[in-house]
Amino acid sequence: EIFLAAALVSAMPVAVPESVLKKRKRAEKWQSEKETAAKAAEGEAKKKKEEIFKRAEAYVKEYRDKEEQLITLKRAARKAGTFHVPPEEKLLFVMRLRGINGMEPKMRHIMQVLRLLQINNGVFMRVNKATMNMLVKVDPYIMYGYPNLKTVRDLVYKRGYAKINGQRIPLTDNKIIEDALSKKTKGSIICMEDLVHEIYTVRMALATLLHSGRRCLLRVLCTRPVVASCLFSARATSFAVHFPAVAPK
Repeated sequence: EIFLAAALVSAMPVAVPESVLKKRKRAEKWQSEKETAAKAAEGEAKKKKEEIFKRAEAYVKEYRDKEEQLITLKRAARKAGTFHVPPEEKLLFVMRLRGINGMEPKMRHIMQVLRLLQINNGVFMRVNKATMNMLVKVDPYIMYGYPNLKTVRDLVYKRGYAKINGQRIPLTDNKIIEDALSKKTKGSIICMEDLVHEIYTVRMALATLLHSGRRCLLRVLCTRPVVASCLFSARATSFAVHFPAVAPK
């Protein structure tokens, strides 16, 4: 009888506490939400990758078309017995060579405006009259030139840094650029190739400035020739950091 009672007790269903049931349901709900979010993120990442690839292809086509157009114009000019004068360069890369010894206060202020605070720091700048006037005044302390596409791409990829939340972050992922500049530029900058294209073509995101509600932005953009290492707009200036270089041995 004792063994029969024990068998009957073991065969009876055990009541699961309500707290355990709630915990199981909550865990199942969280797991399903996590799987759904992971699938959505995977699909979004795939679409973003395809979009970045399409943009890169469009940029390559644009660069090649410009080169072919330049070659065609040179050949036509040679055939006509004249010379083809290319348009003036729009982009400068400025690098600091000397320290502050013997530097006048005005020159020191210009260096601060140019964001060349240390030796071997470099920045991209837009070519205009105000910029050239400042560079002439501090000419003994700097060197500058007109970078080509390869130089711009190498600098951004190898020595590109961003200023995010007051920290100097290396540009190692497209996610960093997208989070910092996608909303501010209305989706025009989401990856490294967008960054390189903005620098090399010297474009200005004026749509962001016109709809920002800040009247001083356009004035600052016109009167201060200082440009960021990423985008020639006031919003992106706070994103970019100068390019550090290494002294030759």
